[in-house]
Amino acid sequence: MTSNCANHPSREASQRCSSCRKWLCDVCVNRFNGQVYCD
Repeated sequence: MTSNCANHPSREASQRCSSCRKWLCDVCVNRFNGQVYCD
């Protein structure tokens, strides 16, 4: 099963936010200290 991005529902998600656990596509992923965040 695949999930879609919380911000772009038409895009397939590739990562989850380390803080809120939302699914994110490659466009929405922000990395900080090796962790993935949505904001």
